[in-house]
Amino acid sequence: MGVKMSKSDVDVANPIMKNKVDVANPIMKNKKSESITKREDVKVYSTKGNVVEILQLAPQMQEQKIKRENIKRAILYEQRLTFQPQGRDIMAGMRCSSRMHVRAQKSYRSKKNKGISRIARNPFTYKGVQATNVRGGSHRHKPLANKHIEWLMPKKEYLKAMRAALTLSTNIDEVMARGHKVNKEFKLPLVFDMSICDIKKTADFVNFLKEAGFSEELERTKYKKIRVGKGKMRGRTYIRKRGVVVISEKTISACENIPGVENYSTEELIIQDVFPGANHPRLIIWCVDSYKKLIEEKIYVA
Repeated sequence: MGVKMSKSDVDVANPIMKNKVDVANPIMKNKKSESITKREDVKVYSTKGNVVEILQLAPQMQEQKIKRENIKRAILYEQRLTFQPQGRDIMAGMRCSSRMHVRAQKSYRSKKNKGISRIARNPFTYKGVQATNVRGGSHRHKPLANKHIEWLMPKKEYLKAMRAALTLSTNIDEVMARGHKVNKEFKLPLVFDMSICDIKKTADFVNFLKEAGFSEELERTKYKKIRVGKGKMRGRTYIRKRGVVVISEKTISACENIPGVENYSTEELIIQDVFPGANHPRLIIWCVDSYKKLIEEKIYVA
């Protein structure tokens, strides 16, 4: 007679099948596209910490398939737009007369058997000209001004990269992976009402950030250090960590002199401000006017 077994008995009797269900598929982990489950409600806080309004999550922060290589390509595209074409004059080092006779030994002005190098020189002088190995000579393989230094990127692909960056900025684990020291219980995105735009003094804005839970973050971005390498000789002596970015349609002058804190509007915002380094997103504080404009005007939507 056969023994009738229940579903739970089958799971216990067959440990192989059980392990197949419990162990995640490594192939799925290595996929380039990511999907993040998002919540629907976003609370709007006042400067005192009270909830004044509840909004829906912006559609720009609900990107389903996220490809980090697209974000990196968009950042490289933005950096290329800032490059300035530069080159050398084609005739540089060649605007002078020179003669060189090296074949005949007894010819007029021959350099042969003279005890000097056989290079082009000015008549009746010992000064070398036009050659690449002499002072004031021409430059071989010089940079040319007609070199193509800009990259092209489809507009839809760029907007998709921006939406992917905004979507990752709502994940607290991704933000903390970049180094931001914030409470892990924060629910992103952080949206505040228009009262933060009414703050006039820098000290008051610093107090607001400390009361909101950014004391360790302000301490992290407080100091600057000397750069390692040749950047010190090229006008980039000091480096400072980037902290919170405040996005508002109205300029907040109170946060301009806070180390590491930056203020942009939705029109000025680029992917480098949200996703610097193309590794992890930055901590963002949204003002309610910018957040509503993001939803109503459908910014960054193809």
